[in-house]
Amino acid sequence: MEVSVLKQRDEGATLIKVYVSPDEHQQLKALCADKGGMSHVLRMLAIKWISEQDAIAQTENTQT
Repeated sequence: MEVSVLKQRDEGATLIKVYVSPDEHQQLKALCADKGGMSHVLRMLAIKWISEQDAIAQTENTQT
């Protein structure tokens, strides 16, 4: 999935905060360092999850 990097100054951008443990934070930092940063990676994961949920809902709607 290709998702452009969204910056704070981009029109319509909204900040969402999430709390993680110190260990989770370090793991995320290490995994995201070369992938556009933590914010970008978490945004890509959220978009992918949303699209999967939409696909599941559409499948369920066509079966009823």
